[in-house]
Amino acid sequence: MNISFFLDVKLVKKDNNVYTTGAVTKEYLNRHRLSESDKLTIICRQDKNKDFTNKLALASDKNIEFIMFDSYKEAFKNRKLIKNIIKESDLINVKMPSNIGIIAMHYLLKQKKKYVVQMVGCVYDSLMNYGTMFAKLIAPLMYLINRHYIKKSENVIYVTEKFLQKRYPTKGKQIGCSDVSLPNNDENILMKRLEKIDEVKKDKIILGTIGNVDVKYKGQELVLDAIYELKKLGYNIEYQMVGGGEGSRLNKKAKKLNITESIKVVGPKPHEEIFKWLDNLDVYIQPSYTEGLCRSIIEAMSRACPCLVSDVGGNTELIDKKYIFKKRNEKDLQKKLLILIDNTDNLRESAKQNFNRSIDFENKNLERKRKEFYDIVIGE
Repeated sequence: MNISFFLDVKLVKKDNNVYTTGAVTKEYLNRHRLSESDKLTIICRQDKNKDFTNKLALASDKNIEFIMFDSYKEAFKNRKLIKNIIKESDLINVKMPSNIGIIAMHYLLKQKKKYVVQMVGCVYDSLMNYGTMFAKLIAPLMYLINRHYIKKSENVIYVTEKFLQKRYPTKGKQIGCSDVSLPNNDENILMKRLEKIDEVKKDKIILGTIGNVDVKYKGQELVLDAIYELKKLGYNIEYQMVGGGEGSRLNKKAKKLNITESIKVVGPKPHEEIFKWLDNLDVYIQPSYTEGLCRSIIEAMSRACPCLVSDVGGNTELIDKKYIFKKRNEKDLQKKLLILIDNTDNLRESAKQNFNRSIDFENKNLERKRKEFYDIVIGE
C-alpha cells in the first residue's frame, strides 16, 4: 500500500539520511504504516539552515521517502506534484493546521480517496501568540480556512478530548487520540519519584521545559521572571530548557535579570534521552501561550514528574486545576510553583495523579484506538 503523510514540520537532510529536532522520529513516522511492506511518503519542509549535530534524531527508515520543500512558496509552486502524490496514494494522512496540509486538502476533497486528518492544534491561537503583526492579521483567515477543511473532512483524529473538537468541529467520523508515544508504565517509576521527593530537601530545585527556545509563544521567559522573584526570596533554582533554537533572546533576558547562572539552554535531545532527563527534574513546567495536547506534558507525567502548565488548549484536560496557572501571568506561575516546591505532600500528590493519568496514553492503548479507527476508514 502507498501511504502519504503531509505535514509542516522542518526536517534536516545530511548525506543520505533525514533527521528531526523534534518528535517526528522514524518511530513516529512508522506508526502511519498499516503493515511493514507499506511505502510511506513524507511531504514536509526542509531546514537547510540547521547545523547538523548528533543530538538530532533519525527520521529516515526503510520504505520511507521524503519530499521536502525549502518554503511554503516552493510547496505552492509544486502543487501539481502534491496532486499527483495524492492520486497515486492508497491512503493519505494530513496533519493540520498546516499550510502544506491546506494545499493537500484542496486536491484531496476533489478526489475519492481514503484519508485521515490529524488535528493537533489551534492555528488562531498560534498566530495570535506568534509575536508579529502580520501573524495576528492573518490569524482569523487561517482559522476559517482550517475550520472549513476540518468541517468537510470525512475522518478526523483530534489529539484532544474536547478542546479542538469544539474549535474545529467535523461532520465526519472522529476520535480523540493523542499522538504521543509512551512505553508501558512501570510502577517502579512512581516509586523512584516518590523516593526522590522524600529525600532531604536539596539545595537546588531543578525545573525544566521542552520547546523551541526561539519561539516566543512557548513562554519560557515567563519562567525566567518567576525565577527572578523566587531568587529574591532565597530559593536556589536551576531552569533547563530542552529544544531547538539558539536561545539568545532568553540568555539576554537572563543576563538582564542577573540570573544567568540559573539558566541552561540544553538544546535538542534525542527522544530516547528525554525520559532520563525528565527523571532528573523536580518540576516540569509548560508555560506555553498556545497548545493542542502537549506531548511533552504527557511524557513528563509518565515519569511521575510533578507538573505546572498554563491554562491553554488541551493542557486543562491533563493536569489537576490546582497546578494550572494563567497564561502570561508570572505571579500566578510563581504562586503555583511555591504550592509545589514548599509542600512535599503536594509534590507527591501531583506525581501520583500524573503517573496514573498517563496510563491512558500508553502505546498499547493509543495504538489500539488508532488501529480501530483506521480499520473503519480502510474498510469503507
